[in-house]
Amino acid sequence: MYNTLLCMLTLTELFSSTTSESYIKKLANTYADRLAVCHEVAHKAEALGIKPRIAIAIAYEESRFEVDRVSSAGAIGPMQVLPKYLECLTKPCDSVRDGLLILQRWMKHFPKTYLCHYNAGWRCNRASRRYARRIELRALKLYQQLSKVTYDYTD
Repeated sequence: MYNTLLCMLTLTELFSSTTSESYIKKLANTYADRLAVCHEVAHKAEALGIKPRIAIAIAYEESRFEVDRVSSAGAIGPMQVLPKYLECLTKPCDSVRDGLLILQRWMKHFPKTYLCHYNAGWRCNRASRRYARRIELRALKLYQQLSKVTYDYTD
């Protein structure tokens, strides 16, 4: 239930953040797919001991939950992992799992700046620190929205 609410709140923001009617139609056609990706990210994060709201915020920022997203740098999937860092043991690769494993490693090495390192690797820069701040703010906003929803629900 918790992860479902997180995903629904995030997707609501995605839909409300645009004014282009054609983009809204495109989003509507892929809502179920994006919701499934969000659930996958949340459940796999939870299984690895990562806060789902952090993983959801990263996947939102990186790909808007598009499973087939490829960046100009060649990063793939919802978590936007560079193929050279994929740890595929079976085919097809699980870019969500691999992205979360990479995040988990950064969390162990750099507990305070892991989001910056997830974005930039070993050397954080100004852009990666801004990225980390966006993720932190989105995760905090999700937490606050979820707290309000669950509080309203229990009243």
